[in-house]
Amino acid sequence: MVVYNKQQKTNTLCNNLQKSVATLFIFGIFMAVFVSSASAATLTVGPGETYTSISSAVTAVSSGDTILVKPGIYSEIVDLQYKTDVIIMSESANQVDTMVAGFDANYARNVTITGFNINGTLLGGSYGIYSYEGRNLTIEKNTISGYLTGNGIIIKNANYNLFADNTITNNKYGVYIDSSYYGTSSYNTITGNNISFNTDYGIVFNDMYISNNLFYNNYLMNRYNHFSASAVSIWNTTRSPGVNIIGGSYMGGNYWGRPDGTGFSQTHIDADADGICDEAYVYGADVDYFPLGGFAPIGDVSGLDESAVGTEWIVWNWTNPSDSMFNHSMVYLDGVFLTNTSEESFNATGLSDSTKYEIGIKTVDVLGNVKPIWVNDTATTLDGTAPASVIGLNESETGYTWINWSWTNPADLDFNHSIVYIDGTISGITSTESFNATGLVQDTVYEIVIMTVDTSGNINSTSVKDTAKTDLQIVTPVTTSTGSSSKKSSGGSTGTSLRIISPEETSEDETVDKQNAGVADLEETPLQSTPEEPSDVGNEGAETGSTAGSLVEKTESNSTPGFSILVGMVCMLSIVLIHRRKD
Repeated sequence: MVVYNKQQKTNTLCNNLQKSVATLFIFGIFMAVFVSSASAATLTVGPGETYTSISSAVTAVSSGDTILVKPGIYSEIVDLQYKTDVIIMSESANQVDTMVAGFDANYARNVTITGFNINGTLLGGSYGIYSYEGRNLTIEKNTISGYLTGNGIIIKNANYNLFADNTITNNKYGVYIDSSYYGTSSYNTITGNNISFNTDYGIVFNDMYISNNLFYNNYLMNRYNHFSASAVSIWNTTRSPGVNIIGGSYMGGNYWGRPDGTGFSQTHIDADADGICDEAYVYGADVDYFPLGGFAPIGDVSGLDESAVGTEWIVWNWTNPSDSMFNHSMVYLDGVFLTNTSEESFNATGLSDSTKYEIGIKTVDVLGNVKPIWVNDTATTLDGTAPASVIGLNESETGYTWINWSWTNPADLDFNHSIVYIDGTISGITSTESFNATGLVQDTVYEIVIMTVDTSGNINSTSVKDTAKTDLQIVTPVTTSTGSSSKKSSGGSTGTSLRIISPEETSEDETVDKQNAGVADLEETPLQSTPEEPSDVGNEGAETGSTAGSLVEKTESNSTPGFSILVGMVCMLSIVLIHRRKD
């Protein structure tokens, strides 16, 4: 028999009551969850769906519902004003194929927007997401771009919101946080975002009453990365293990880069290679104690020099540093970034001839930190342009067997010489401004062709031509007659000789007159004595020889030396003819 005392009964009743209350509490929670789950709905938006626009689904949405948007282009500003506990998400979640013109989230509570390509080019709006007095919003994993005159994200008097893992690029301002006299924007968290290539600022805190916003683990790469109007913000979290936004092994602050390579994280050392700069980033009253990035003290490339050069290309070679932290080199040409390469050569193409180019190389470590030290070299492409042609080509003098041409060389600084062709055959190479063609045939037309060449060997294919004719040698007969003697038995006789007249003699009348005077003297010279004085035959031969000699002498004195031999032969022929007549 079991006996229970009063105390035991009381304890038993209490225990049973506690169990009953606990059971009812758990049941109530289960029913609440069940009812809540049963009441939540998913509204699908897309072609062929009940809702073809996001705005129509928002009109029908209730707290706790989810709006699922299929890929497509939705040219609409979605109004989420006063909406509470709503999730709007793209079906693909890839931030590319579901494009929306923008979202208004004024006075919204506990609203999530995720997975969209929010693009300003659709309607030309001034913001991607705007919230006035929004609270507990989650804006994550979106691409927000194209608001060139406005903001990617702008909030005002908004608190306790999360902006995470978004790509915010190509806007005027990336993230713009503002407040008014009636409120403040505080306790917002901005983390994991790629805020880059915005034309003015990456992040703006535009009011001094903004405070206690946490900004960490963001990648900034803008012309100006941040502006803070005396706002009190926190720019880093505690340094702790974890993969950060640039792939480093520690969480901390933000990556502060600039497109031109001069950002803080790009120019400061990370000697222990933990992915965090050894110095804090200080900008006015703002301090990021653990800025991401920094470069390990890696070496520079060495031996940078051109190895081959053409008229439109240059090949440069170098040796990479042996540091284990080295990853690749950044290659610039004339200050313009061209490519990243881990190779030890680069071929710059599409260049202009006869032009100097400068290559610049910076080394980058495995964490993406750029060493802010240039290694440079210059080289000049080869000359691919031929010099101009000669001008004024014309014969300056001519002779029986030669022609002298002259001209003016081109003014090109790299002109080297001219190639001279006579009747299609190379006859000479000269850097002067004249050429004497010799060994020609008299009274013949010759063509000269000149092509210019520069110091690089480029030949001007446009030839310059001229023609000229050699002089003619003129040969004329000269008649001489003997004078008559006192004895008429044989009478006088007439002899004929040849005389060559040069062009120099025919070129001037005065010279011709003098030559004719010489011929007259020859005509008066007796070539034969009379046959009635046989006793003087010996003397006659001597006289004849003397006369012939005199004839030669006179002829030579009135003609060029080249003709004297011919005249002498003519005289000897005359003597022979005289003796034959006597016989």
